[in-house]
Amino acid sequence: MTTSTSLRFALLITAACGFLDSYTYLSRGGVFANAQTGNVILLTLNLSEQHWYQASGHLWPILAFLVGVVLAVHVKAGRLDRLGNGRFVRNVIEAAEDPEASVGVDRGGVPGDVVAAM
Repeated sequence: MTTSTSLRFALLITAACGFLDSYTYLSRGGVFANAQTGNVILLTLNLSEQHWYQASGHLWPILAFLVGVVLAVHVKAGRLDRLGNGRFVRNVIEAAEDPEASVGVDRGGVPGDVVAAM
């Protein structure tokens, strides 16, 4: 890859990540989804000001990010079964691929249990 191509690719990735961060921050309750640096900074600011509820809003994305990193490392190394119950890990991965199906929501927006009872 040439320097010009690398630079274009880096600029494209930077722009996409900036867009995702600004979108999630503005429309998803002031939480960053892409880079965890913003969440860490806002978490520590809220903790230092003793705003516990606001701090917890930044803690969960950080923890989810860490869980995702651990899962990605184990998936890449082919060690899913070492994480304990291999079925549980596979279910987590499937839930990440299709979140609506993991909580039993039909594509129509009605919970799967309600549809099954009809």
